[in-house]
Amino acid sequence: MGKSTGGAHTQKEQEPKTNGAEDTDMEESDDEDTEIIVKKLPNGIYNLVIGKGVKRELRKEWWDTLIVKLLGRKISLLALKRRLEVLWGKKGSINVIDLGNDFFLVKFFSSEDLDFVLTEGPWKILDHFLTIRFWKPELNPSEASIDTIAAWI
Repeated sequence: MGKSTGGAHTQKEQEPKTNGAEDTDMEESDDEDTEIIVKKLPNGIYNLVIGKGVKRELRKEWWDTLIVKLLGRKISLLALKRRLEVLWGKKGSINVIDLGNDFFLVKFFSSEDLDFVLTEGPWKILDHFLTIRFWKPELNPSEASIDTIAAWI
């Protein structure tokens, strides 16, 4: 089985992708970068404009988490968590969150465990491969799909 070398993978923070719905007519000040602004729109609708600094702070906790999906089989949150704790929880515990559409978020409390997961795969549960990718803020589980996978030959 293939292995990679090196230390724990950490993702550098990137600016989130936008869909063009930002206000382009306003100059962005330093205050707006660190604020949450509430704008009232017609028909009683409110729009929250969250500054880049606030987004960065909110997302910081999730950069070293993984999104996993079991290929070809459904699995419950509890069953997946138990199996992952046996496979991966060598130094610390893990937290698993169901994102829907059979995608799960896995948060590690030990960087050694994260490094172990990233370097010792591929991983199988119930004889099915487990896909692994770093968390990204724009992931929408209801629209996400697995287009490519790495294979060890």
